[in-house]
This record gives sequence, structure tokens and C-alpha cells, in this order.
Amino acid sequence: MIKFMYIYPSINFHHSNMSLVLKNVLQRNVPFTNNELEYVYSHFKELIIKKKQHLFLAGEICKLASYCEKGCFRKYAINDKGDEVVVDFAIEDYWVGDLASLINRTPTPYNFQALEDCTMQVMAFADWDRLGNEIPKFKEARRRMELKNHDTTMALLTFEKYATVEEKYIHLLKRFPGLPNRIPSIHIASYLGIKPESFSRLKRKFAGR
Repeated sequence: MIKFMYIYPSINFHHSNMSLVLKNVLQRNVPFTNNELEYVYSHFKELIIKKKQHLFLAGEICKLASYCEKGCFRKYAINDKGDEVVVDFAIEDYWVGDLASLINRTPTPYNFQALEDCTMQVMAFADWDRLGNEIPKFKEARRRMELKNHDTTMALLTFEKYATVEEKYIHLLKRFPGLPNRIPSIHIASYLGIKPESFSRLKRKFAGR
């Protein structure tokens, strides 16, 4: 098992009781027995990420499968001009990180920063990989979660290629209800590819929807 404290020495990991939220996530994909579920969950650790702290940085290999129980993240990259460009967000009931980096053991081009204090359930990739061989149900659950992540990402990329700013904002509100009231507007403006003042006008237009 990978020793978490040597991977991220500035972050504190904790053992915790079975998370009902994560239990439901695992069970929604595959019907585990209680013993199987307890064994899988014993490999997760609770991780507290404070606001403004990064879970992963660009250039790192994502070493943790990370599920968000509470909080909000932004996923962003740095462009050629040195500007931060928000690519996506993640809130409760989202897996946070770069799936390609996690599975292929390649550096991620993205940064993942907490925009609120966040509570995570995380598992080292070595365990994530090994459990798939030990427990066929977990391998199937992984396959389904990874496939869903891939399909969602591809659909989002296709949608954003042709969508107007207003359509992108409407879609964002559907995916993350209440998000504009949780995080600084500058991050949503960056995601939409517009100036903060333009987003302020857009936000007023859609207020109450």
C-alpha cells in the first residue's frame, strides 16, 4: 500500500467510519456484499482539503482515486500567456482528478484547487488497481465509473464546442445547481471564456432561474 503521508506531506489523512455517501456510490454501480464493501472501504482514507489548497498540480501524476463528499473544486490549466483557464468544476458526488493520468500513470496538464473546505474519500492507485484483481465486482464497478466519466467528458467537450455562452451557462447551472452562489464569479467567467463584467450581466439575466 502506498504511504499517503509521503505522497502529500502537507495534507492530513484520517481513517474514518464507513461513509454512507461513498457506500451508496459503490452500491449504485454493483451490488457488493457487506463483507466486500467493508473490505473495499478499508482502503479509503478521509482527506480534508482546505480552501485554496490543491489536490493535484499540473505536471504531477494523479496518485489517488478521489471522491468528493463535501466541497467544490475547480479544474484549470495555464495557457501560453500565463493565464489560468478554468476547464471544469467538481462538487459533492464527483470524482476529482485526471482519469487518464491516474490510469496511464502520466502527468496531468491540469491543476485541481479547492474553492471551499472539502471532505474527500481517497484511495491510492496501487490499491485501486490491485482491488480490481482481488474482487471482480470492484473491477466491474471501476469499469462502469470510468466509462461514465469518459462518456460524460466526451459529451461535454462536444457540447461546449458548439454551444453559445448562454447555453454553456444554462448547462453549468443544471450540472452544478447554486454554484454561482458558492464560488467567486471570476472562475465561472473563466470557464465561460468571458470577462467578469460580462458574466455579471449574464448572472443578473438568469437570476432566479
